Amino acid sequence: MVETIHVTAERMWKVAYDALLLIGVDKEQARNGADVLNKADLRGVDTHGIARLNHYANLVAKGVAQVAPEVRLVKDGPVAAVLDTDRGLGICTAPAAMEIAIEKARTSGVGMCSMIHMTHCGIQGYYPLMCSDRDLIGLCFVKTGPNSAPYGGKGFLLGNSPHSIAFPAGHRTPGIMFDMATTVVAGGKVEMAQRDKREIPLDWILDDNGRPTSDPFAFEHRKHGSLQLIAAHKGYCLTVIVELLAAILSGMDYEGALMMCIDPTIIRPLDELKTDLDTYFDKIKNSPRRDDVNEIFLPGEIEYKNELRARSEGIDLRVQVAEEVLSLYKKLGGIPESGTIHDLFN
Repeated sequence: MVETIHVTAERMWKVAYDALLLIGVDKEQARNGADVLNKADLRGVDTHGIARLNHYANLVAKGVAQVAPEVRLVKDGPVAAVLDTDRGLGICTAPAAMEIAIEKARTSGVGMCSMIHMTHCGIQGYYPLMCSDRDLIGLCFVKTGPNSAPYGGKGFLLGNSPHSIAFPAGHRTPGIMFDMATTVVAGGKVEMAQRDKREIPLDWILDDNGRPTSDPFAFEHRKHGSLQLIAAHKGYCLTVIVELLAAILSGMDYEGALMMCIDPTIIRPLDELKTDLDTYFDKIKNSPRRDDVNEIFLPGEIEYKNELRARSEGIDLRVQVAEEVLSLYKKLGGIPESGTIHDLFN
């Protein structure tokens, strides 16, 4: 059994915020980054929450990411823009790209912003939710560093193309959204299995020879092994198309992103759309179930309920993750050497 400690949502946010300040980013960027990390933990996507803090600190320490980037628009038009984030921490800079897309959608009906010179920007669902929370439709496409192989290949050449789309809530039903990568699991899931020292399903990763393996240590980002793509050739095709949108479109051959926002009122009145979203939600929710299924969930509904519960009841945080964050705090001088995880998270 995985050992956990119970932490309030507010405390989780504060730990992330203070850690980012210790890493060296300014207060505004730290707020952005803490919001992104906290959203992941609240929604139950703990692979992309504060468990990633050490990763971001390492990016800065290695010079891969900057704490004081010169973020600037290199192209700007009525519908589209290109934002150079100057290798800033993606969780701190990416919200600005979606804000640009939102502003353009408000005035032109559709808005988009390509991000160049970016680094890992956390849970992709955060960005379309910025739109759906304002009764807009959000889309996000990201090219990551290499971690998967082309269909029939081996080693790592492609990313796992995280992408997310979110629709606004209905009058009485939550918004419908999805956030997924084109591999069976994200690399963070494999890292969690490494932390727990447990075997993984055979459809998660491939070893260096392109063979399925249950050993989580057969995969390490950009060093050996690769993540397995979903749905065979279909997952491969989706991976390539997302990379075209997220990176090749803007001239990047490495990490990049495309944020998009649509104002649905350019198609029809918002009230009508919300009524139909309620009807659509109910149609699926109340459709016939198999005998072994208690409830049918809409895309994003489980995470939505996780967030409601976590905001009111708190989060069960893995002790090992808490200890990793504590170690980072000690390394950066944010807590005395005698400090414990209870000192940090209480």
